[in-house]
Amino acid sequence: MSLENKVLKRKKDLADATSAISFIFPIATFIETRLAEISDEKSLVSRVFSAGVAYSITPKVMELRKRTKQYLGIREDSHEITKLFHDAIYAGLWGFTVRPLIYLVSGETDAKKIAIGTAAVTLSGLILGGPTLYVMDVFRDFVGFEKTDRRIPNYFQRRSVRIKKCIAMGFVATGICLTGIMYKISPDNFDFAEYAVEYSERIKDYIK
Repeated sequence: MSLENKVLKRKKDLADATSAISFIFPIATFIETRLAEISDEKSLVSRVFSAGVAYSITPKVMELRKRTKQYLGIREDSHEITKLFHDAIYAGLWGFTVRPLIYLVSGETDAKKIAIGTAAVTLSGLILGGPTLYVMDVFRDFVGFEKTDRRIPNYFQRRSVRIKKCIAMGFVATGICLTGIMYKISPDNFDFAEYAVEYSERIKDYIK
């Protein structure tokens, strides 16, 4: 693989992880803080670990997704419903496998909370897995890294390259804002700014 292709592949991987995080994090945050009653701080730590996992293993996840589609005979011209169904099952299985480990690493030891959080995230993966992977495919297209065979509404398809990139960046910004709002309306009324200052002080003390 040439250097240019390696760089492009890395860009695609970063785009995949970023779009997935932007779509999933607000939902996962709501599930953890409202349904599983995990504390905001532990939930935020799980977000950080989840982001690390996403940026680390997304290339492998997407490669395995491609192979399972080939194994099941799902082609580019297959019906969109078939693709969405495959992606829903695929995402649900990943959530069921990875989520308990992330909660444990994040410091959550309450088995009931871990079970509720994992079950809810797995269920949301089954429901939203298809749309999530659809978003990842379209995001690649909009940032100009790879054309997608997924069906995109004509209104967006006709937009210029610059407008598509703006839409993609707006999508990421919206995901970040919604995640912050989920913490703000949680029972703990978590304050991002205050936590950031406190965490920075902890790091300074540790360095000293």
